[in-house]
Amino acid sequence: MLEDDFNDILSKAAHGLSLDNASLATVTQLTEQRIEAALKGKNDDPTVILSLASALGLDPNALLSISRNDYRPVASLPSGVEQVTTNYSFMRVHAYVVYDENSREAVIIDSGASAEPIIQTLEKLALTPVQFLLTHNHPDHVAGIDGLREKFPALPIAYPQGEDYQHGTPFTPGTDFHLGSITLKTVATRGHTPAGVTFICEGLEKPVAFCGDAIFAGSIGGPRIDFQQSLGDVRDNLLTLPGNTVLAAGHGPLTTVDQELSNNPFFASASTSAEP
Repeated sequence: MLEDDFNDILSKAAHGLSLDNASLATVTQLTEQRIEAALKGKNDDPTVILSLASALGLDPNALLSISRNDYRPVASLPSGVEQVTTNYSFMRVHAYVVYDENSREAVIIDSGASAEPIIQTLEKLALTPVQFLLTHNHPDHVAGIDGLREKFPALPIAYPQGEDYQHGTPFTPGTDFHLGSITLKTVATRGHTPAGVTFICEGLEKPVAFCGDAIFAGSIGGPRIDFQQSLGDVRDNLLTLPGNTVLAAGHGPLTTVDQELSNNPFFASASTSAEP
């Protein structure tokens, strides 16, 4: 199940472009009532969805596919990575544990809502954590850090410079982190937060990008800071990765670069032949 419904995608694009219902009505010739219903998910009329998609720079066919629940990405994590999911308010949030199968040393990426499931994963797999890495400083991604610090008081914490986090050591995009034969490269994925990053993992059987809330399967994280920067960083720094790269986001299902290039309304090539 995707993290965002079609109306969430419309709302994020409208917010990012600073277009209110009145402005969209002028552009689309739809009534504000029909637009409001679509943005609330109460109107899935294909003609309305296609018209709004075009006005908001979204790929019409990709958005229509999501509105019909037709897009279901298929992807899996390679050996050496565990996804840990917790509940934070109404959301399900993912953290990740990356480990070297020889040394059994591990890196934790984001914390989710609670430390306990991460600790249980480490114990089950007999792993020793040697580094905590943060993609961005939002509550659902840092809520478990205090529990991890209590359990592992010497655990080094690294966070993106500019995220204004109070623990650990800041780093800038371009910094590499190493775990045996595994390398975690960092690239900027800003816009959802001021200085968010993605960790690109190389050295496993296939590449994985731990992208926080920069991109979801079929959508993006809310563009709270800068919509165009958010799109640009994802387009330039993530969607140029090899097509089989697994995109492991903070919410929603796993996906791949190829699948998002074809199915994500924010990035798929706009079609001129969209049909209801």
